[in-house]
Amino acid sequence: MRKRRGLPKLPAVAVAVAVALAVTACGDGGADEDGVTLRFLVFEGPGQDTAARAAADQYMADNPEVTVEFTAGSNAVEYPKMVAARETNADEPLYDLIFSNAQTIAQGDLDGMWAQLDTSQMTHADDVLPAYRRPDDRGIGVGAGLVGIVYNDTLVDAPRSWNDLWESPELRGQVVLWDYLWPYNGLVVAAHLHGGDEDNIDPGFEVWSQHTDQIHSLISSTQQMTDLLATGEAAATIWIKGNQMVWVEEGMPFGFAVPEEGAVAFPMYLAVAEDSSEVKREHAQNLIDLLLSPEYQLNYLESSFTGPVNQTVELPERFASDPAFSQENLEAAIHLDWLKIAESSDDWRARWDREVKDNL
Repeated sequence: MRKRRGLPKLPAVAVAVAVALAVTACGDGGADEDGVTLRFLVFEGPGQDTAARAAADQYMADNPEVTVEFTAGSNAVEYPKMVAARETNADEPLYDLIFSNAQTIAQGDLDGMWAQLDTSQMTHADDVLPAYRRPDDRGIGVGAGLVGIVYNDTLVDAPRSWNDLWESPELRGQVVLWDYLWPYNGLVVAAHLHGGDEDNIDPGFEVWSQHTDQIHSLISSTQQMTDLLATGEAAATIWIKGNQMVWVEEGMPFGFAVPEEGAVAFPMYLAVAEDSSEVKREHAQNLIDLLLSPEYQLNYLESSFTGPVNQTVELPERFASDPAFSQENLEAAIHLDWLKIAESSDDWRARWDREVKDNL
């Protein structure tokens, strides 16, 4: 359960990117003589690309000179390829438009990867909840999930507080945590609840180093977690609401609790590559604006259970009655300092190994 799975080493990634760019060079370099091709990275996973593909179909119908090519993948795998591609040929970014999680978009800020959006030319940008706008408009929120406590509801009652994870006798030896994925392993939220934050992470390490007996295992894949909770080998974890709804529809006995201190906001962003051409950036921005419209915000909600960030959207009853989708809870959620997390991750990994993993 504790196998470490890091990012690909740059040389291997660089080779893969060089091959991909060589293939592109044999074609049209992402555009032909009569049009423009946008390369769009979408999240892999059930329903994650449904709204994007529908919006792209509409946009291509309205703009016949534009072709949108999709790649489904994880930020953990694809972002290093983007960085390597930039080092190989800055004029030919691997992707022009990407769905990004908060941790990756913060890393991209450090690396100078994202273009500034001209939100004055966008119809729906001002409807986005302020908490999901970005500094200098280098990307914008397109959806949000709440990270709370997922539990096997045949084994334990719904936890009421984050503190239950590290203090409840009922959950002793029953908690599954993501290894190194800080929003999903309770380190940062424990710091926030004990007088610390991303700049003072010590209280978070103190909590988990003193309560390692609560931890069943550290995992590195979603499948590991679902296997443990579904079989009853473990009882609780930290996870995002949207995934829990998918699993319930698949018949898994998983409940979701919004802790009384608030859930953790897990924003999903859209960003345009800084090195894309001006014309590609304009079309990418237009496509983002379309995905922020109420129609496609609802499409994204229905297809992937990702909460809308456009505050004009009226939620269907199925979602309106669920506290995990209320705009009140989205706004009141614990918002993490993703840039600080990106800057501190290597140091935290070393401490996590030393102070938590070594004591399991």
